Amino acid sequence: MKKIIYSALSLAFVFVVSSLTTLPTESEKGFTRTSFVVIDIEKDSSIFKPHSKAWRDSWPIVDANIQIHGSRLMNAENYQFAFKDRTENLYTLIHPKLISGELTLYSPYDPQMYGLSGFDDGELRYPVKGEKEEDQFLTSETLREKMIYYLGYMGPQSDVPLTDEFGDPITLTRADGSQEFVYPPRDYRWYTDRDIVKYKIRVQEFIKKDGSVKKRVIESFAPIVHQYDDDKIVGERELFWIDFKEAKKLLKKGYFFNEQGKPITYLKYLQSKLDE
Repeated sequence: MKKIIYSALSLAFVFVVSSLTTLPTESEKGFTRTSFVVIDIEKDSSIFKPHSKAWRDSWPIVDANIQIHGSRLMNAENYQFAFKDRTENLYTLIHPKLISGELTLYSPYDPQMYGLSGFDDGELRYPVKGEKEEDQFLTSETLREKMIYYLGYMGPQSDVPLTDEFGDPITLTRADGSQEFVYPPRDYRWYTDRDIVKYKIRVQEFIKKDGSVKKRVIESFAPIVHQYDDDKIVGERELFWIDFKEAKKLLKKGYFFNEQGKPITYLKYLQSKLDE
């Protein structure tokens, strides 16, 4: 049974818009406005498929040397081997760069407010970073603990405590002298390329004084997944935002085969969506 656990605030967010615009702002050379382009897997599967076999390798469960509070996340070496030179789809292309720190992950909401302050809509105000500039997912537990809630989710906590060799529940003593049971670590599930159903692209439009569009520039983009209540889809959720300028070099290098069987870079593909 497929079940994704989200916070109540995340469940409140339902993405139902395929194209939005904001009010224009005046500049010296005219006006600018923000718009959003959405790529839907049901209408355009080019950057969603084929699914990569990298996600089916054993890196998340076998000999996991990267953990959080006892929960196994990955075997770093196996992960890097599985994803090396993988370009089958956009999510598989960008994921290892988030893990290595080559791409910055931006929260879709203020992490301190847990969404109460509204959503960022790709303005890139909330970079998810560690305590040091050089911190990355594999080297910083602090950063890792922040990132896992954008890249996947924890399973339910078991209500059966761990036991010792005599079958007695294992307990820990708190600072105040009280005791608590020790429970098995929670399982972690990564969002994979099969979970991505849309990409939301934030676009800056430069408008001439006569109202015509002079230029459209991509600012950022976000992968989107379904939200579930048991097996029922109840909405959609932006996982995180990526700075398009920062990702440009990677998108220019990575290529895939479009629906006509022709090779095309992800950069050229995303930019082509501005003309549709």
